[in-house]
Amino acid sequence: MKISSKSKDPRNLINKFISNKYLCLLYFSLKYKGSLKEKYWFVKNAINALRHGVMGFRIGRVAGEFTDALRERTEMTLEEKWQYCNLGFHPHWKARVGVTMDNYKDYISYFEFYNGKAYVNNRLIPLFDDKLLTYYALNKWEDYVPNHYFYVDKGRLCPLDSTEKTNLTWKSVLELLKQKPLAAKRCHGGHGDGFHKLAYNNGVILIDDKPCYEKDLEVLIDGMDDYLLTDFVYPSKALQDVIGEDSFAVMRVLTTYTPEDGTSVDRMIIRLGTKAAGQTQAGYDILYANIDEEGCLRDTVYEYSGWHCEKMETHPETNKTVEGFKIEGLSELKEVLIDMASRLSVAPYLVWDIIPTDDSFSILEINSHGQLENFERFESLKKNKKLCQLMHLS
Repeated sequence: MKISSKSKDPRNLINKFISNKYLCLLYFSLKYKGSLKEKYWFVKNAINALRHGVMGFRIGRVAGEFTDALRERTEMTLEEKWQYCNLGFHPHWKARVGVTMDNYKDYISYFEFYNGKAYVNNRLIPLFDDKLLTYYALNKWEDYVPNHYFYVDKGRLCPLDSTEKTNLTWKSVLELLKQKPLAAKRCHGGHGDGFHKLAYNNGVILIDDKPCYEKDLEVLIDGMDDYLLTDFVYPSKALQDVIGEDSFAVMRVLTTYTPEDGTSVDRMIIRLGTKAAGQTQAGYDILYANIDEEGCLRDTVYEYSGWHCEKMETHPETNKTVEGFKIEGLSELKEVLIDMASRLSVAPYLVWDIIPTDDSFSILEINSHGQLENFERFESLKKNKKLCQLMHLS
C-alpha cells in the first residue's frame, strides 16, 4: 500500500499558507468587506502589521479591527485614530486603557502581542483552542471544572460526565434540563460565538431565557456540530446579590512559568455583567475591576462601549457597591492554579477564565495566547519582567 507523502496532507498546505504572510495579506485584503476607501485603509493597516512582524493568521484580525475603528464615528478625529493604528494600538485604547502619545511605550501594542516572537505556546495552540482537550487535560482537578455532559458531533451526542450512555437523543438533553440549566458552547473559538443558555422552568423550555417548544430544542441540538454541553455555572450568591441574578461574573487570571522562577499567579481581574450585556462577555455594558492580594475588587470601571468608560463604584442596575467586594478563598485558588500551570509548564504563559462559585471556583477555559488589554487598563504589564522575558518584549 502506498503511503501519501506529508506534502500532500491538506493540513500541511494550510500551515504553509498561514506561515506565508504575503498570501495571508492578499487573502484577508480580498475578503474584507467595505468601500474602496476602507479596503485601502485595510491594506495599509495590513502592510503595517506585516512590517512589524505580526503572525500571518493574525494580520486580518489586526487590520480588520483597526479599519473598523477608523470607520466608526467617535469624538476622536480620523488623524488621531491613524496615530494609534500606526503605532500598533487600537484607537479605543485611549479610553479603555489610557494609552496616549506620551506613554504608549509603556504598553504592549498589537504589533508586539501578535508578533511571532511572542507566541511562546505555538505548539500547544490546538490543545487550548479545543475546549474538549482542555477538559481532558484538567481531569485531575475535576472539582474545579464544570461537569461536561455531552460532546455534540453533527447532532450526535457523545457522553462525557453523563450517566446515560446509550440511545442518546435531544430528549436526553431535555431530561437533564429538567434537573439543571446547561451551557451549550462551541468547542473551538471564543468571544461567546454560538453560546446558548438552556433551561427548564415550570414546564417551559428556555433557550437564551426565551420560552420555546420541544421542537425548537430538537432542531437546536440536532444542528449542533463540535459543541459541548456543560453545567451552566452561576456566580456565588454573594456576588449575585451585588450584580443581579442574571449577570455573569468571570475572573481573568494570568499565570507565567520560567525555569528560574517557577510558576506564579501574576494578575487577576474580574468582568461583571449586566442585563444589558446578556450572557456573554464579548460585548459592552460590563464592569471591570482589579482584584488585589486580599481578593477585594478595586478601581471599578464601567464600559459603555470601546470608546466610553467611566469609573463606577456601584452596579448600574442594582445600585449595590462593587468597589471593595471581597472574593473569598483566593489563596486556595492560587494554590490550585500554580499546581495546574506547573503541570502545564510547557505552555509558560496562560490566561484563565474562572467563575467564583458558592462552593469554590469553576474554570471555564484556558487561553494559550489570551488578550492582555483588560489587565493593562489597571497596570501596564511591561512591568512584569517574567512576562516580558517570555514574550520577548523590549
